[in-house]
Amino acid sequence: MTIYTLHSRNFSALEIHRDGELVATMEGKGSFFLRARQWTATDNKGQTVTTGRSIYECIKNYAATHGDDRIKEIPYTHGSRATFETIDELKG
Repeated sequence: MTIYTLHSRNFSALEIHRDGELVATMEGKGSFFLRARQWTATDNKGQTVTTGRSIYECIKNYAATHGDDRIKEIPYTHGSRATFETIDELKG
């Protein structure tokens, strides 16, 4: 099972940690009010990895690029903004 956590970096950026290791940064661009907001995940080398219209869609797409096709959110984890874990195919 792989754990992805999001940590606030500043008001418009989040850090993506995979099993505790910083692997990418997610940044929002565009207008939230005009529904043109786009989240972009870039790796530690500055290369764009994936995008999404919401934070959840972006982290889901990021996990999929690493072979983790299904993730679910863990409701509350102390010390992080959001936590997601992979869903084991055998457990459903």
